[in-house]
Amino acid sequence: MNIGVLNFLIIFLILLSFKSFSQSSITPAEQLEHEKAVFEDSETGGLFWPQELPVFIRLATSPDDNAPTFLLDNVETGNGNFENNTEGIKLELTGSQFVRWVNMVTKDDIKYKFFSDGEPPIISHKFNDAPKYVSGKKVFFGKGLNCTFSSTDKLSGVKELYVSIDGSAYVANKSAVDFNTEKVFFVQYYAVDKVGYFNKAKTIEFIVDLTAPVTKHTIETNFIDNILSSKTTIQLTSEDNSSGVRKIYYKFDNQNKFSTYTGKINISKLANGEHKIIYYSVDNVKNEEIYKEYSFYLDKENPKPTISTAGSKHTRAGSIYVSALSLIKFAATDDKSEVKKILYAINNTSKYTKYENPFPLSLKSGSFYVSYYSVDKLDNTSDKKTQKYMMDLVPPVTKHKIVGPRYVQRNTTIWVTKDTKILLSSTDEGAGVSEISFALGKESQKVYTDAIQVTTEENILCRFWSKDYVGNREGDNVLLLIGDNSAPEITEIFSVKAIDKTSENVGIYPQYTSLFLAATDMSSGLKEVWYSLNGASEKKYTTAILLEKPGKYEIDIRATDNLGQESKKNIKFEIKKLSVDDY
Repeated sequence: MNIGVLNFLIIFLILLSFKSFSQSSITPAEQLEHEKAVFEDSETGGLFWPQELPVFIRLATSPDDNAPTFLLDNVETGNGNFENNTEGIKLELTGSQFVRWVNMVTKDDIKYKFFSDGEPPIISHKFNDAPKYVSGKKVFFGKGLNCTFSSTDKLSGVKELYVSIDGSAYVANKSAVDFNTEKVFFVQYYAVDKVGYFNKAKTIEFIVDLTAPVTKHTIETNFIDNILSSKTTIQLTSEDNSSGVRKIYYKFDNQNKFSTYTGKINISKLANGEHKIIYYSVDNVKNEEIYKEYSFYLDKENPKPTISTAGSKHTRAGSIYVSALSLIKFAATDDKSEVKKILYAINNTSKYTKYENPFPLSLKSGSFYVSYYSVDKLDNTSDKKTQKYMMDLVPPVTKHKIVGPRYVQRNTTIWVTKDTKILLSSTDEGAGVSEISFALGKESQKVYTDAIQVTTEENILCRFWSKDYVGNREGDNVLLLIGDNSAPEITEIFSVKAIDKTSENVGIYPQYTSLFLAATDMSSGLKEVWYSLNGASEKKYTTAILLEKPGKYEIDIRATDNLGQESKKNIKFEIKKLSVDDY
């Protein structure tokens, strides 16, 4: 309802109650009895005669009050006849009157003046400058009201002015009357002149209103307790039990001037933060309400959403990589009100879904775009944000490289020595390699940091693999490593037994003896045998050596296995040409 209509209804109901009160509860006071009497003004000597009283003429021998007087009651009736008149002279008009004495001899004319007074005094009243408001036939006054009653009379003059308040007995009034009680006043007053004429009492009825209106505020639309939004409006309503509300005023914070309230107040132009509205009302007779305040917080700040991942995540070259086990999580904060909801969309910003719980991205490699925004309970909405993710479902690829002695069969069976180094390297096209791990035999796995070496002579199963930064693990790569740190054993075999020995214990063999060279290797296997005869150039051994020439021999033998491990042997012997005597 419009505040003007509301105030009109309130005033109308109040006026009805006042009217009913004045008519049914207050009995007008009866005016006092005042006898008619002749008044002689001692200062002017004027004689004032009530008009309705008859005038009788007496003659006295002197002006003394004690002088004998004689009533003149012979009145000429015409034709020279006289008769006694007991009713006296009746005064017909108000104003100056004359008793005329005519000397019939000298014709001198003497007039005796007096005044006929038949009119009551003229009365009036005047209120001071207290605030005043008129509504229909009702008059309202505010604080500091007093009333001055006055009267004038053009003939005999005013004898007394009488006032009655709320039906009380009339009392003579000499000064202004204060009306400092909040109520309906019913006032009667009249005046009487000095010959006893008085007017019909005048009646004035008015209401004294000393109480200020009472104003309250209500908050409407989109708020939480004392936290308001840009859509919130503040409504001010005021009630006054008497003259009615004239205006409502308000201002915000430290503003210098109050504004007149005309309707619901929009607060959207205020800054974010703490505020207060100060307001009050004034009624129609200027009773002013004590200021009221309402403090509130205007929340114009949008919530702040954040996105994160639970599980594997890695940033590389500006891209965020996740895995199939990664979960997308959202959170949002608001400086004042609570967050109502977070909405998100994946690769499609036209349809957003309300976030409930962490969720995985699709099991498809490649880029994904997650768009999101948040809304607080006051409907403040954040800007939309988009985060790009790279889904990495492919594990790294690890390769090995052998540096040093090695002998390889079927790519995965490798003979190595203690000097052999197995180097591992891994590549990943997604998040990148996090670590390379390996395990030798029954040993627990280790993180690869340096070359792998086998120092013992045994068969060892070597497993190795890599993981990337989002947890994708490569399957095991397997190598069979065979430790071989022993050189071949060289054996020389003569085709015949020695026929003798020299003093130095060197075997003597007959001419045309064949020398067979051999070497054995129990692991990687013999690769080749070389020999040098009597300092000659080294030759690769391929077949038995026929010793045709007699003489002393010294042979250097060198054998290598498939790992390049080498053994050497030096042997000495003599070849002798046999004679008949030797057989």
